[in-house]
Amino acid sequence: MLNTMAEVHYVYHTGAGIDIGAHVFPTEKYALLAQYLRDELGVGDERFHGWEAVTDEDVGRVHSPSYVEDLRLARVAKR
Repeated sequence: MLNTMAEVHYVYHTGAGIDIGAHVFPTEKYALLAQYLRDELGVGDERFHGWEAVTDEDVGRVHSPSYVEDLRLARVAKR
């Protein structure tokens, strides 16, 4: 049987962490996950990629124009 699954790639940057203290959303989990993928699952560095700046057009491909405008102006979106 032919394996048709695509190879998974990851977006991660070592400088992305932020210390927000004790929080329900601990950001150090991203570094721990990347380390786990490398050490325990053998994921190679060639499958890790940094990020590039995105444009309003990029964000607009998956979000509404009003959301993009709220994001650009750092407004709290209406619910």
